[in-house]
Amino acid sequence: MRILFVSPEVFPLAKVGGLGDVAYALPKAIHELGHDIRTIMPRYPWVEPSEEVGEVKVPFHGVNKVKVWLREVGGVPVYLLENAKFFERPIIYEGGKSEVIKFAFFSRAVIEFMREIFKPEVVHCNDWHNALVPMHLKLLEDGLKDIATVFTIHNLKYQGICPGLRLQDLDLGAEYSPIFEKGEINIMKAGILYADVVNTVSKSYAREIKTKGFGRGLEKFLRQREVYGIVNGVDYGVWDPSRDELIYEKYDSESLSGKFKNKLALLEELGLRTDAEVPLIGMVTRLDPHKGLSLVLKALPSILDKGLAQFVMLGGVGEPKYQEMFENFEKKVKNAKIVLKFDETLAHKIYAGSDMFLMPSLFEPCGLGQLIAMKYGTIPIVRKTGGLADTVIDFSENRKKGNGFVFERPEGTDLKNTILKAIVAFKEKKTWEGLIVRNMKLDYSWRGAAMEYVRLYREALHS
Repeated sequence: MRILFVSPEVFPLAKVGGLGDVAYALPKAIHELGHDIRTIMPRYPWVEPSEEVGEVKVPFHGVNKVKVWLREVGGVPVYLLENAKFFERPIIYEGGKSEVIKFAFFSRAVIEFMREIFKPEVVHCNDWHNALVPMHLKLLEDGLKDIATVFTIHNLKYQGICPGLRLQDLDLGAEYSPIFEKGEINIMKAGILYADVVNTVSKSYAREIKTKGFGRGLEKFLRQREVYGIVNGVDYGVWDPSRDELIYEKYDSESLSGKFKNKLALLEELGLRTDAEVPLIGMVTRLDPHKGLSLVLKALPSILDKGLAQFVMLGGVGEPKYQEMFENFEKKVKNAKIVLKFDETLAHKIYAGSDMFLMPSLFEPCGLGQLIAMKYGTIPIVRKTGGLADTVIDFSENRKKGNGFVFERPEGTDLKNTILKAIVAFKEKKTWEGLIVRNMKLDYSWRGAAMEYVRLYREALHS
């Protein structure tokens, strides 16, 4: 099968969030299944090209020339579209009108690329940044109508909405009016309305986004579609404690002593008490309110001040107010270490050295942290939503199959009570070690997800 995978970011060439990881790992896994899959993205100024393969002319407020370069990432060809006017920007997502226009141009450039350089059987689009591609294929009168389309919603929060933007600003005619409503354009809607197959990154999130609470204004359109849910995988080439060069000592499910050595080394590095008998709760997160940060601020102080646990949080980019709140949290609360920066090495050390991993998200389309934590034998504490609900079974309710601790209501007291349940379980050493081993043996590799996507591609071809 010939597949074109479209993304605004691809690790390691350009990455802001989880989509960059998906755009690297999923095509790689599909390629390993024997399919001809190729990826396409803008060429940003910092991305070095390799081989020039041609040029396409893109109609967008006139004719714009786009040079096409080729790189290989993880065995997968990656096409880079170069145009100084639209892609020569210092950051990928600058926000506002210019960002929406840039990615509208990108979508149209992908159409011309498929016409001139590589025509796939299936084009796989991701989030609003290329959601216009399925709509173009349905509306443009040319020889591309037989290309099937799959549209994946990674996060419905971001929809490519810019108040005041008109169809003509994106060089779109009146036939594109379904994406223009109440005086504003919604690019995400194009993929939902016009793709042959729509999916998101967990079964629970696929159900949730059809409700008013999670649908963010698009629920009425999503209810008209069958939305499939496929949980993202983990790249075990990067996230595997048995071969992780970034942690203090490698280990696997047969040698848990290595995990406990990682804990003591992490505590020492962080300046926390090197006490193996007190559980260490880890958190690696963006400083985004939907990550449940307000719940953490309410739930943890009394637990930490009483010495029932210790806490480390690595907080990346996000809202400045949360940076200030967690800086104050560290000053006022005992047994806590807060690191507010991007630090890939420390992230690996936290996954390996923590006993428990905190993800109290208000919503979570898939979640990667809980899956990584499981591989490292670090027990997840999560809220029952999205991909967290699909991948974590509450140990308090089911000791035979449970692999973490789950709470439902987005309340600080509920999170606190769930953490306390985990602390009680931690004291049962044999039981806790069994829980660690159970989690480390779970398989959330990309191969399983890749096979499900191939089934979606076949469905799109026959739709």
